[in-house]
Amino acid sequence: MATSTFYPTTVTDDALSEQLAAETRRSFDKIVADMSAPATDSKRRGSAKPRKAFITVKVTMPHVKKYGKPPTMLLTYGCSFPVKVGDRVLCPPTRLNSKWTQGIVTDLKANGYRGPVKYVAELGRKKEG
Repeated sequence: MATSTFYPTTVTDDALSEQLAAETRRSFDKIVADMSAPATDSKRRGSAKPRKAFITVKVTMPHVKKYGKPPTMLLTYGCSFPVKVGDRVLCPPTRLNSKWTQGIVTDLKANGYRGPVKYVAELGRKKEG
């Protein structure tokens, strides 16, 4: 039979707690190294989708005359910048008209429509899309 050998150690509670604390810090640093901090509002503004705010815009689209519809209509759009009633905005192109069209904000709420919307652009600013 083999005899067991015992080597006495001089581990103290302080040394053990220091080793444990150091190992905990290394483990924590390893876990956190691959994580990224959530973006703050100031970082998120440029890259995230615009906040869903509906507005009603009075817009004239002359190309709909040939379909027997009145060219001036009230349409619901999304808006990601501050506007007030009476402001002029640029309405995005449609499938039938490839140009941006100017419109006037008539209401800061939707006119009953709650489906997917296109977003208006500020007059004088660079358009996206």
